[in-house]
Amino acid sequence: MLYRTFILSFINPVLLLLMFSAKIFGQQQPKLYIGMAGLNDLQETYIRQNNLEKAVIFYQKEVTTDGINVNPSLFRKNIERKTSSKSQGIAIIDWEGPAFKALSGSNTKQASQFIEEFIKTLELAKRLRPNLQWGFYGLPLRTFDGSNGNWKQINTRLTPIIKESDIITPSLYMYNVNSRVYNINYPQIERGRGDYLYLNLDYALDLAQKFNKKVYPFIWHKQNSGNNKMALSLIPVDIFKNYYKMITTHTSNGKKVNGVIWWDNSNYYYLNRNRYPAVQKQYQNIRNVRQYDLDVLKKYHQATK
Repeated sequence: MLYRTFILSFINPVLLLLMFSAKIFGQQQPKLYIGMAGLNDLQETYIRQNNLEKAVIFYQKEVTTDGINVNPSLFRKNIERKTSSKSQGIAIIDWEGPAFKALSGSNTKQASQFIEEFIKTLELAKRLRPNLQWGFYGLPLRTFDGSNGNWKQINTRLTPIIKESDIITPSLYMYNVNSRVYNINYPQIERGRGDYLYLNLDYALDLAQKFNKKVYPFIWHKQNSGNNKMALSLIPVDIFKNYYKMITTHTSNGKKVNGVIWWDNSNYYYLNRNRYPAVQKQYQNIRNVRQYDLDVLKKYHQATK
């Protein structure tokens, strides 16, 4: 009996310590969500076999017909088509085009109109699917010029959208694949225009801390570049591995990302490869496209582990 009491007296403090540690370090392993479109059957099977959860994304054409005003009947129809009343997880509204231009522009009146439309869209989405966590792709808006300019001031006026959102889903796609910037041990501080990974990530995390939101940045294994020859080229796997780890392990004021959303649409880019030199080159000697796209998915997924 004394022995049992001794064991229990030892175990209980250990369990308490483990529970306390889990609470403190509960964000140690951010979740990877698949936000990809145009997946083939082999990729879908791989995603199921690896128990990867999908993020539901509603693209602009599923939300608005004119790019300016939300179309409630259209959006409702697509919400009902892509989700059910029992759906849980995260859902993203990807409304860019003239909206992003206005939100980041100097015309305050025009920006205010889009802010109202974005809030109306969120209210409709949350009313129809309250069990999903809703957010807007690409908000807060990112900077490519460091802390220069009025980047934070522009984002400050978007506060009503952030407050109405359940989650914050900034875009952290790579534009400049610089191995020195993505050196996980000694990242180079960027000069001029660049990705400014930590600056953008810190800002999103600080907003999340301030407004009690979760953060799920968008990532991509392809370069989103203004250089036509480089655009959509595959990022070297070792750089992607560092990029993923830098995002998922970074902490700002005790806050880390809750997960990441991995986006792609390989089928679309393959079908339109003649428009993208890097994609045309990527597929030029590929005979089995379905298997190749699966192999790419597997390779980059392994880099996230």
